[in-house]
Amino acid sequence: MKHLPLFLAGALSLTASTLLAQNIVRDPGFEEDTTGWNAPYIPNDSLDRHCTFEVVKDSPHAGKACARLASEDNGRISISPKGTPIPVEPGEKFKVSLWVKAGKNFEGQNNQSGMLLRMDMMNGRDSVGIVTIDWQGQSLFLSPQDAPKDFATAPLPTKWTKVEAEFVIPEDTTAMRPAVFLWRGTGEFFIDDFIIERIR
Repeated sequence: MKHLPLFLAGALSLTASTLLAQNIVRDPGFEEDTTGWNAPYIPNDSLDRHCTFEVVKDSPHAGKACARLASEDNGRISISPKGTPIPVEPGEKFKVSLWVKAGKNFEGQNNQSGMLLRMDMMNGRDSVGIVTIDWQGQSLFLSPQDAPKDFATAPLPTKWTKVEAEFVIPEDTTAMRPAVFLWRGTGEFFIDDFIIERIR
């Protein structure tokens, strides 16, 4: 019996590690079609630019499906997983990863890549700020007054490429809302295997 506390401590430690490593995204690879994803968000300035989101079976990174985001004339469209916003606490650390590839004729506006990961930091309904992540894994924290921007100048690759970054939840934040954006681009790109993990 005197070994029981050590056993329990080990079990609790293992459970905590397992919980930290779990992917928060219910259907990261679109294997359930659009079931695990919210309807796309299209800003007013892009409503007439034929922005679309669909799940396709052509050449996914893994599994049987991936998502396709498309736009005409430098539009904007985003998708977010169901179950968001995600409850968070200041100081928590997250790791996010995503596989992306551009269609043959995809092009971003103003020499930018046209793809952006956007993590909105919220306190109730109020914005605390935005973490933006480009396809090269560069992250930037913006205040609520700043316009989200994609700061990668290299074109989005036409072969599957892993986007990966880590960030810390800022002060006064109670929830996080993740989204994948086609950000002022023309053409199409594909995404697969979207993972959000709490690592601390």
